[in-house]
Amino acid sequence: QLTKTLKHLLTTHRQLENDAAEIQAGMDELYRMQEERSQHIVGRLKNASSTILTFGDTSQDTHAERHEPDDDDNEDEAMN
Repeated sequence: QLTKTLKHLLTTHRQLENDAAEIQAGMDELYRMQEERSQHIVGRLKNASSTILTFGDTSQDTHAERHEPDDDDNEDEAMN
């Protein structure tokens, strides 16, 4: 009976070790995916901020150039 119980305990212990290894592998994979995702988000944020800064620079130049045609558009609308 004691030998049977000991074998059962050893088997259970091995199963628990295997489960722990699988859980750790899953945690490692989740961590890797989280890091990859955060790097992707950081890249998109950098790209977006760069685009916004570039757009802001060209928008100021374009706004000064487009000021006069905007007035013409308003006159056309008033005539209609």
